[in-house]
Amino acid sequence: MNEHDLDEARKNDNTRKNDETSRDETYKNDETYKNEETQKNEETQKNEETQKIEEPSRHEARYPESTKHDTPTSTVRDTPATDELTWVGHLGELRQRLVRTLLVFLLFTVLALFFSRTIFDLLKPEELTWHAFSPTDTLAIYFKLSFGIGFFLTIPYLLYEIWAFVRPGLTENEARVALRYIPWVFFFFIIGLLFAYFVVFPGFLFWMKKLNDSLGLTLILGVNAYFSLLFQVVFPVALLFELPVVMLFLARLGLLTPKRLSAWRPYAYFLLAVVSFVFIPGDWVTFLLVIFPLFALYELSNVIIRLAYRRWERAQVLENNSD
Repeated sequence: MNEHDLDEARKNDNTRKNDETSRDETYKNDETYKNEETQKNEETQKNEETQKIEEPSRHEARYPESTKHDTPTSTVRDTPATDELTWVGHLGELRQRLVRTLLVFLLFTVLALFFSRTIFDLLKPEELTWHAFSPTDTLAIYFKLSFGIGFFLTIPYLLYEIWAFVRPGLTENEARVALRYIPWVFFFFIIGLLFAYFVVFPGFLFWMKKLNDSLGLTLILGVNAYFSLLFQVVFPVALLFELPVVMLFLARLGLLTPKRLSAWRPYAYFLLAVVSFVFIPGDWVTFLLVIFPLFALYELSNVIIRLAYRRWERAQVLENNSD
């Protein structure tokens, strides 16, 4: 073998070694790149997990009150079985609260039986003479008075049970707003009772007596019929006096606005007239004694809602400016 061939062989060996070295370096570079990518992916996953853990903590630190009544989270959510269990639980809780309310009503009714005679004497007008047309009229009066008093005394507890049932589903702001309505519900109910007892019912009896006198008839009142008519007038009127509370609550939900109240005034008057005529017994005198105060309550509610909307709009503007 001559020198030229030896040189060619050496060159080929060097070229092969250089190629092997290049392949080794390329392989090392690929391994390094893969390791770097793996480390980056691991760091990204760790950061995401850390953020998931820190987000609830930041929310609790910023809104500590809002987490007190939150429903515990579960790994399985929005499934039919979970929804069914939730509905069953709510229905069971509602049943328990209704049973407790009924027991409280029965307790007050039984206690009122011992004071029925005193209440009977307080409610008896001096200018009227009552008559019993049945041997059971006296017993019926005792039960009607006790039921009426029991219902009246149960109203605060009923409001409490309603509040306790809906409270877990409300935010702190919603709960604070809803609490403001509860005293007003009781207040307007009392106002309605007093107005019906001292204005509507006496006006109805006075008109009936005058009408009988004009025909030469003597009005003989049965005690059972008297109290039946009294309850039929007083309690519906008291419920109708809740109109301002209902309207303000609907306005708070955004369903009623001052413009809508003004536009719907004729329809609202017609609806109030129909409800009064259907649910309030008596004649046109009773109807007129009830419908005009309801119109006044509607207009009062309109004024209150306008003032409330101005305050809500100012609060919204201040909140937007602060943001």
